Amino acid sequence: MSIRWEEFANSLNYAFSAENVFTIVNILLFILILLVIVAIVLILRFNLISSTTRQGLAYEEARLEMLRRKQLETSDNKRDWYRMDTELPFKWHPLPIPPNVKERNFHNAIAIDISGGGLLFYTDEIAALNEEVQIILTLDNLTLSLKGQIVRAQAEQIADSINYLVGIKFLNIRGGERDKIIHWIMKTQAEEIVNLKIAEIAQAEREGAAENHITSPTDSIDTNIASLLLDYDVAKTIKLTIPIEDNKLINLPAFILDNKIDDEGNIYLNIKGNLPQAAIIAKPK
Repeated sequence: MSIRWEEFANSLNYAFSAENVFTIVNILLFILILLVIVAIVLILRFNLISSTTRQGLAYEEARLEMLRRKQLETSDNKRDWYRMDTELPFKWHPLPIPPNVKERNFHNAIAIDISGGGLLFYTDEIAALNEEVQIILTLDNLTLSLKGQIVRAQAEQIADSINYLVGIKFLNIRGGERDKIIHWIMKTQAEEIVNLKIAEIAQAEREGAAENHITSPTDSIDTNIASLLLDYDVAKTIKLTIPIEDNKLINLPAFILDNKIDDEGNIYLNIKGNLPQAAIIAKPK
């Protein structure tokens, strides 16, 4: 038997009319409606808190993971050759480049790892040891045109064809260009670590093992956590998720005024916003 909306609305109007408003049935119905509303609010709040807590735990574990990585030390050589596995498309061409060859005619390749000093990739083009090449790299929205030298050209038989595993060392690369590559490597690696930690924590929660994850609070703003997922572009508005006392998380809007990377790989962000301190520092070591 179906009930039309008009009939339902009329029954409610009659039930809560002046002569019937204080009946037992009306009071019970009112209490039931309140309980349903409270239950819905609690469920939504629980889901929001769970999601925020999971993200906060991921930031904390990612920070500790980055701190365990000791490759980026004060040695400039170690910073320059700090490598990251990747699948980064780029273009290259042997030097000198003929006048009739445009960038669209360059060879396409995918780097399998990259550092501030060079990159490694496979190609089916013949690559000669010590040959100099021109490289076009795009990191997010930044395009770099770099000169390099082939320092490794290892022929490998793959199916019925011969491919070359080619290692290129950047030549005459400016410090700012190298810093941008290292900056991109650290940012990409931090994002991958955080995404991995979020997935691990979500899986652990599903398995009922969330208590095994880090839940210790911080006494003040944790700048390493806050800096991990930042897009370090100047003049960009960002939102920081900061863990504070009592295992709480707060969201703070901020505006990046300036940024720089020093010789030790520390990224400094000059932040404008209602923050506990005016500048924060990320030390992804």
